[in-house]
Formats: sequence, C-alpha cells, structure tokens
Amino acid sequence: MKVTKSVRVAAALVGLLAAVVLGATGGAVRAQEVARPLLPKERFPYGSEVFTAMIDDSYRLAPDGRTLPEFYGFYRDRVRQAAERTRIPALATVSLEEYLNREGQRIAGIRSPEERLRAELELSDGVFRIVKKSITRFSLDRGFEFAGVVRTGERQCLLQSVLVAGMLQKAGLPAGVVMVWKGETGEASNLGHCVALMRHCDGTDRILDVSTHNVPDLMHRGLYLCNPQNSGYLFVEPVFDAGTRRIREYLPVKGGRTIPAHQVRPLTVSFLRSQFDFYRGERAPGRLIWKQATPEALERSAQALERAVRTCPQNPLATYYLGRVRARQGQEQAARQRFAAAFRLYEMQGWVPDSATEVYALAKLKAVAARP
Repeated sequence: MKVTKSVRVAAALVGLLAAVVLGATGGAVRAQEVARPLLPKERFPYGSEVFTAMIDDSYRLAPDGRTLPEFYGFYRDRVRQAAERTRIPALATVSLEEYLNREGQRIAGIRSPEERLRAELELSDGVFRIVKKSITRFSLDRGFEFAGVVRTGERQCLLQSVLVAGMLQKAGLPAGVVMVWKGETGEASNLGHCVALMRHCDGTDRILDVSTHNVPDLMHRGLYLCNPQNSGYLFVEPVFDAGTRRIREYLPVKGGRTIPAHQVRPLTVSFLRSQFDFYRGERAPGRLIWKQATPEALERSAQALERAVRTCPQNPLATYYLGRVRARQGQEQAARQRFAAAFRLYEMQGWVPDSATEVYALAKLKAVAARP
C-alpha cells in the first residue's frame, strides 16, 4: 500500500506529541505501562499466607518454637514502641498493617507521576526505618530466623530484606529481594549479602539495605536476581543514575544486551525459602557450623542444605556449600557431585566465584586420581 505524504506527516506529529508528553512526565507513564508486575512466585506481602509460611518454617525448626509468642502480635508491639524512633507518629496509634494499607491506598490514588514517585520514596524510607528501629540488633549467627526476632530481637540481611519487601508489597508496591555478589567498594563475595529492591513508577530500581547504614541507598556493584529471559537466575552489574542513586539498567556479567531496570525480576519465594535453609546449614552461634568437629553438627548442616537444594535446585550457593559439608563428612563422591553441579550453575548464571572454581578444579583432579 502506498503511504501518502499526509499520512507520513500525521505519523510524525503523533510521534512528536508522544515524545513531548513523555518528556513532560519524566518517562514515568511509559515506565508504568511497560513495567511487569510481580509474578505470583515473587509475591509475599506481609501478613499473607506465603509470608506466614516463612515464619512457620522458622518456628517449626526452632527448639523453643512452640513456646515463643506469635510473631505478628509481637512485632506489631515492637513497631508501636519504636514509633518515635521511626519518625512515623501514626504508628503509635494504628497497627503496622493498617498503616501499610492506608499508605498503599493513598499512593494508588496519586495521578501526578512526580508526586507518586515522591510518595513511593517516602514510604520506602519509612519502611527502612521501621525495620531498622524496631529490630535494633544485627546478628549473622541468629538474625535470619523469625523466631530469633522474637527470642533475642536480632536481624540479619535476608530476614530484614524480606521484611522490607514484604511490607512494601503489602502496600501494593513492587518490591523484592536480591543477592549481592559485589559490594559498594567493588569487593566480590560468593553471594554474601541480601538487600531489598524497590521498583519505582519512573522505571528505576532502588536498593534498600538495612544492615549497617543510616541511609538505604547503597550502590552495590553486583547483584543476583531472576533472569527476565527465562526461569533461571542471573549475575548482573547495575548502572546507577548518579543524581538519584537509583538503578537505570543492568549489565549481564556473562555479556549480552543491557536490561532496562523495569524489566528485571527479584528472586522467587522458592529461592528465598531455600536461602533461609542455607543459613540454617551455614551458621551456628559464634562460628560456621561445618567447622564444628562433631558428626551431629555436620549432619544437621547437611540436612538443612539438602532442604535448601530441594526447595530451589538452581541455588548455586546452597549446592556449593552442601558439597563442602559432604567433603567434611568424608563423602568425597557426593561432595564432587555437588561441586560440579554448583560450578555449572554459577557458569550458566554468569559468574563463578574464585572459591568455587578452585574447589571444582580440585574435585576434578581427585576424580582423575581415583580412577584405576
């Protein structure tokens, strides 16, 4: 079909008008239209059945779980007591759940993209302070358990990130949890940290890290999240907007096209539950659990890590550390199998930690040496 000059002119005018509108709104309308909402497998709003299941796991596995106070009531009181420190006076008179519902409804009713973004930032700041000020102690050894919050008032990176993301989801905002493999200083680790990730209406992502700082916006240099192209996971390097400290896009470590921030996906609930079991297998009070010499301690660690791998077979960290425990137990063949599986997962997902590379190479050498 022949395109007339008038049709071409009309199309150009429509394109120009669209560009003007998007420019006037800072691109927020476009981002809201194309950003994908959280999938069911990524959703765990605070107070939901999915969130409660994570609490139940912790209570069920705790030796004193049956005697501890119910989590939601306990935490509601802790938040009320911390209302002044959070600088949210409403929390002294309304429950946490009421506050989140009310703020979510208020934000949903805002039509101006600029005002909505401002309200989202204010709420994410508020939730950051709620978690930080209501659970003031940080503990690598015990802070990953919901039961531990009630027992000792302690938190750790995974639990605090799940709380932050769960509260923002309760308010109807798209937030989740991602792992960190390269920190703000550029130092790499074997998925050694977790943070919450908030998707804003302008299409940018914001890191919320409650661990040790009084501001949430840390610019971690390497994250681990769901691969938007398939059902797997991916090592990426975020590209930040210098002015806002929010993420505009992500660079896959293994190469390929950059991924706009509004297209990436947080970790699934199955990965998060797997990661809770990983920490149960990794930690004991004051030390790494597999450094204990007793067979009982090593078997407890192995059982927790086996659960972690069953819950999410694509979790390379749990797979790798299960290999370490099996090696410490003297089960060399089982250890080699886990090391090989972990290496393949890391490689497929885009980055292999030095420790995993060394252990895999050693496992291969031992396998060759064992052949007749």
